Amino acid sequence: MIEKNSPTVFDVAKLAGVSPSTVSRVMRNSDNVKEETVKKVLAAAETLDYRRTSAKGNQKKDWFYAVIIPNILDPFFTNALKGILDQAKLYNTNIIVYCSENNPAKDYDIFKKLVSMELLDGLLIIPSGYDEDFYADISEDPKLPTVFLDRTPKNYSCSSVTTNDFDGALQATKHLITLGHRNLLYMGGQKELSTERERLRGFLTALKDYDIDFNPANIYEDDFNFESAYKTAKQIIKKKTPFTAAFAANDLIALGLKLALEENGILVPNDVSIVGYGDMTFANYMFLTSVSSPSYEIGKNAYLLLYNILKKRVENDQKIILRPSLIIRDTCKALNGPTNNFNV
Repeated sequence: MIEKNSPTVFDVAKLAGVSPSTVSRVMRNSDNVKEETVKKVLAAAETLDYRRTSAKGNQKKDWFYAVIIPNILDPFFTNALKGILDQAKLYNTNIIVYCSENNPAKDYDIFKKLVSMELLDGLLIIPSGYDEDFYADISEDPKLPTVFLDRTPKNYSCSSVTTNDFDGALQATKHLITLGHRNLLYMGGQKELSTERERLRGFLTALKDYDIDFNPANIYEDDFNFESAYKTAKQIIKKKTPFTAAFAANDLIALGLKLALEENGILVPNDVSIVGYGDMTFANYMFLTSVSSPSYEIGKNAYLLLYNILKKRVENDQKIILRPSLIIRDTCKALNGPTNNFNV
């Protein structure tokens, strides 16, 4: 145990003028740290009377992974986590799971805690947002292999397992267009996330491919959860925004939109068609047309990629991109001419 007032790796890093991850590399006797840096870190550690807290020794038999996910209640993330855990059983890997509660600052706090433990072999993370310091620390440390799942940082090279969100959104939007819809609504999540950027890009590209004029006011970006989508949908209905179809950037958004519409007597798909994204388990029960994003396979492949990086079978910065597919169910209907141009 660490005494409450004992110096931490962060205290050493601050005194030495380096990052916490660099301190960890020095304490693990890494051979890829400059001698001058090693001397600074060891001097700072001696000054502060810093002692390593790890008791695992040098003869590790098992791997130790950390997994950070944004929301433990989101079916997409829990299915990805199951993909990780199922592989961990096969490879004798210890897994510790953290939930950042969709808070980017908490992502960074968890990361700092893990570094200070000095027990971590690798990290699997679905980030909650964009935190430059966080990604800089991760990318700086070659002894902390990290694989990003589903979402990737904007300005940093990294290993990742994702789906082609652009192509998935393109398929979904073109499906609505081929059904005759021209007045479309877009409901997405946080603007800074890679998944949101790519899904919106796919949506807009489909409109451009069909020479459809689109009102930017029909783009709503808020959060990837049911509550936010439901509140936003009620505002859209109150404003009487005209649209005949909507693309929701995930299934929880689609669910919130559908409920708000039907509470106001607007029927799906008779009045409004909806396509979701993710093909979560509940999508089948609500007969939702949705883009299937294989979350379990994302988790499985992310575990295997990190394992192979640790085994030095592959280099860092490997990218695996899985292809999504459109699952057609009952929430979309062909538009029968301009009289069906529904005005909410």
